[in-house]
Amino acid sequence: MFFISLLAMAASWYWIGHRNSYAQSFSQQLKSAFKCVAIGIAVYFSLLFAVMLYLVATTG
Repeated sequence: MFFISLLAMAASWYWIGHRNSYAQSFSQQLKSAFKCVAIGIAVYFSLLFAVMLYLVATTG
């Protein structure tokens, strides 16, 4: 799960922050970085929630 969330952060950085990164100001680059971290955290917790639902459904 952690690896998948890291891949999501890297992919979102590539698609969001990588284009025109040299033309952006530092604050815009920082906003893009925080957005990518937020996406990675959201992916991690959604996968964790899916695993918990699976465990509840199969152990009942």
